[in-house]
Amino acid sequence: DALHAINEIADVSGDGRINDWEFARLMRADDLAKTKAMTDKQLRQLFQLFDENNDGIIVAEELTHVLNMLGRPLTLDQAKTLIRDATQKKDATAGLTFDDFSVVMRSNRLTK
Repeated sequence: DALHAINEIADVSGDGRINDWEFARLMRADDLAKTKAMTDKQLRQLFQLFDENNDGIIVAEELTHVLNMLGRPLTLDQAKTLIRDATQKKDATAGLTFDDFSVVMRSNRLTK
């Protein structure tokens, strides 16, 4: 499942938990590419974790909810800004498609 895929990718220490450093690494796809490449399947599973209603789009509310569940507080306004910045679109309501998400995760645009 998606949570297992995230843990498999991010849990460098192997302790079954994702600490702050490992989470930061997960959000920086360029670091992942240098150490343990994220496969398309893993990227799809990660996308599905964020796409809570399975409509193929990650909207700000979903991004906020999942990151808050993971212990990474994010306001709705911050999520909208991340989506706008990541997609280079003025309207964050469109959300992230899988293609957008893939580019974001592989180019590190969410954390810049």
